[in-house]
Amino acid sequence: MKRKPGKRKDKTLSLGLWISGLFIFASFLCISLAPGQSMGSIRQEEEIAREFDFIPDRDEINYARRITAGIEEEADVIKNESLNSFLEGIGRRIVDQNNLRELIGDWEWSFRIIDTPGMNAFVTLGGKVFMSRDLVEALETESELAAVLAFELGHLAGRHIHQHIFERLTRQSDFSPGESISGERGWETLSRIFMSEGGVLAFFSGLQYNSIQVEKADELSLLSCYNAEYNPQDLLILLSRIGRRERPLSPWFRRNPWSERRRREISSSLSMLPSSTFPTEPSRFREFKSSLRSLASSSLRRDLRLSQSGREIFLDVTVMGNKDWTDTGVEVYEGQEISFQAFGTIYLQKGNPARCSPDGYDLRTMQQPFPDRNIGSLIGKVAVLISMEVDEESGKETRYEIKEKFFIGAESRMRMPISGRLFLGINENLVGDNDGAFSVSIVSVPVRQNPSR
Repeated sequence: MKRKPGKRKDKTLSLGLWISGLFIFASFLCISLAPGQSMGSIRQEEEIAREFDFIPDRDEINYARRITAGIEEEADVIKNESLNSFLEGIGRRIVDQNNLRELIGDWEWSFRIIDTPGMNAFVTLGGKVFMSRDLVEALETESELAAVLAFELGHLAGRHIHQHIFERLTRQSDFSPGESISGERGWETLSRIFMSEGGVLAFFSGLQYNSIQVEKADELSLLSCYNAEYNPQDLLILLSRIGRRERPLSPWFRRNPWSERRRREISSSLSMLPSSTFPTEPSRFREFKSSLRSLASSSLRRDLRLSQSGREIFLDVTVMGNKDWTDTGVEVYEGQEISFQAFGTIYLQKGNPARCSPDGYDLRTMQQPFPDRNIGSLIGKVAVLISMEVDEESGKETRYEIKEKFFIGAESRMRMPISGRLFLGINENLVGDNDGAFSVSIVSVPVRQNPSR
């Protein structure tokens, strides 16, 4: 791999020898660096690994731009300035604090969120990292976000992307080790490879990594986060929280399998890092997540537009965790089909670290509106107001209504049980001490325009 001279800050751990000696060659050659291995043998391995440097830097920058354009044609890339600025700030901090420009390439690094189904993240040529909205929604701290970005950069630093392309080049063309691809002819060759696997989005978002590649990406993620002053422990927390319970497995975990061996390796690597404290600003991350929740899911809306006809109603509703019911302002009719998609986090008690997604917390009590469903999950009701009384002293309102309740969770599509007003709420009776909120996207198509009552 090409190297440019760079000067490290004293406070960071050196990545240069580690990347060139251990990371790249263990990933590709399936070897590990023994404690007593000499610099001479590292240099010998570097000579062997140069076969994966088959794209000149200038051409890689050009190809990366075209790949990004292709992904933007195939997927909804979120183009919100504040969200992108926050994500770019984290990504560039990792790149700069680890001298990745000097160690990997002086490319046009970028970091984006895309609205595609399932939790996934991937990196393309030229330092372009993409994360799915679902994965971002599943993260709970800024350090977890940094860990995912650093992990994907680990695949890039390990030349795992280049290795996959190299293998397909040698299989699908007359390309030979030692050759390079460049210019328009090189792009035509790459395009044929991408198209043979469904396009640029399908190719990069579907790359399957072996266990050695995943472990090396883990190592770089830990070290990169440490140097950028993000808590590296959050990588293990994230993987343990999602990897064990995610069934069926999301795309990210299918491509980067979670295992007990992987957990042990991460724990071992963490134990070798010097002890340190990491500054946190949780309010910044909460604002970032809140802004993301406020954006309607374009993928959900696009799919529904294709499958439904008639007058469409789109609405985004914020459901506060400490409120019994939230009035959506929507009148629905019996038999009308409604689709819901919810994101966000609530806390069943203020200050309680236990977080609750729209699918709820794994606890059930007889006092909940739905005793057989997780506490704190998203629910709905359709109500017809009969009368309302207001206590003159307290001002408390008592509603007398005909109502039908139903369970929603993180995503559902259903027909309304009766005609009336649509409300959204939390599957818990005592909500006054809750905190947080869900953002719910509602898409509906009335079955009739002027229903008779």
